[in-house]
Amino acid sequence: MVSGRGLRGAGATALAVVLSCCAIIWFTATAAQAHAQLVRSSPAAGSVVARAPQVVSLTFGEEVQAGDGGIDVYDDRFAPVDAGPVLATPGDPFTLRVSLPPGLAPGTYTVAWRVSSGDTHPVAGSFRFSVGSPSQVRGTLPDPGRNEGVGTFLGVLRWVGFVGAALGPGAVVAALLVWPAGLGQRRIRVLVGTGLGLLAVSTAGGMLLQGVYASGRPLAALWQAPQTLDSHSERFDRVYAVRSYLLVAAAVGVVALLGLPAPARDRWRRVWVGVAVVATLALLATWPLVGHSAVPPGETLAVGVNLVHIAAMVLWLGGLCVVLVGLSVDRDTVARSALPRFSVLALGSVAVLVASGVVLAWREVGTVGALGATTFGRVLLAKSVAVVLLLGVANLARRWVARRTAPDHAGNTGDPAWRPFRRGLVGEVALAAVILGLTAALVSIVPGRQAAQSTPDTSSSSGTSGSRVVTGAPDPNGSCPAAP
Repeated sequence: MVSGRGLRGAGATALAVVLSCCAIIWFTATAAQAHAQLVRSSPAAGSVVARAPQVVSLTFGEEVQAGDGGIDVYDDRFAPVDAGPVLATPGDPFTLRVSLPPGLAPGTYTVAWRVSSGDTHPVAGSFRFSVGSPSQVRGTLPDPGRNEGVGTFLGVLRWVGFVGAALGPGAVVAALLVWPAGLGQRRIRVLVGTGLGLLAVSTAGGMLLQGVYASGRPLAALWQAPQTLDSHSERFDRVYAVRSYLLVAAAVGVVALLGLPAPARDRWRRVWVGVAVVATLALLATWPLVGHSAVPPGETLAVGVNLVHIAAMVLWLGGLCVVLVGLSVDRDTVARSALPRFSVLALGSVAVLVASGVVLAWREVGTVGALGATTFGRVLLAKSVAVVLLLGVANLARRWVARRTAPDHAGNTGDPAWRPFRRGLVGEVALAAVILGLTAALVSIVPGRQAAQSTPDTSSSSGTSGSRVVTGAPDPNGSCPAAP
């Protein structure tokens, strides 16, 4: 039985991990840039054209969909111009366009856009151009852009989802592989139920808050004006709907599995392992489908590698938690049978994790220089350091298990050395949770290859407000400097 002192220590550790992960996501989210960055526009940002254009076109650094956003044009008093619908450009999946009414009056116009990039992240920005000559601009741009505070909370929900996947489906698969009898233990069932609950919170919260984030509305719009909310991404809506259905199916399957008597679970264990693995992979596949891996080039291979990467991490962390809880329930049985099996499982998971991580890192960063020059690269380096530390701790634990479960140590589980071993497992779990936090943060940050290679529109941007003229190139979010 775990003492009150041990519970307090575990609670303090869990609280410290949660706060650390939230801080990681918060600070990295504030440094994140847009994903589908504006590369160029026609008319060019800040340009003065002699004749009124018939079309405004925007070209982005990623593929964009016409139905996943909007382009609005305003005059110098921010009255909307009667622009046509947003259309895709035939043969060019990177460019969107809207038609303008004929005979635009001379003056300065503001183009405000919001789109969803290929990885489902909403992006908003604006720029100005002038017809004939610049005019004085008065008023405020009505487009609110994004709700960045809610965007940060979405990052926390992604981390909650990763943790839930490890404690729920990951723990079920690991238990079936290393300690099937553990599924009959109340604490293991509580662990799995907690994981499924966290997955449900992450999924439902993401579906609710994505519309707030993408629409730039306050949180109160959820109950005051839900009709004004839009995720601006058909892919996000479809993938999260599928995730919710898969989660319900997984919960039903887990209840059915845990409701079986132990002999029935043992007799059909291989069948249950196959079902659990397939169901877990299907559920985990919904993460890379709404992330950087879903963006060309090579998105099919990237999604597959990312799925394997997430699955290895979830299985490893789920197995760690099963073993840790198991040692407090039935230390002798876990030490004799589950620990040696988990050692083999962990070794395989680590090999897959490292290999797939290297492939994904190279795809997203592209160059060695981008590691230190971009936010994505720096967070990736921090994650790599944490993984190396985790591998070191895990290797010490594996060697310890090999010695203590040798024939001359069999049955000697009362050895006081088990206490520091358990503390080492707690440290492993804490490090793994921090790594999941860094992974959740990376989803929100522009990949290093795109941030390093992006070339915003080099034409000057000018706007007038009173007698002041502001010039400059668009910022990384695709917005040009605008006069106050």
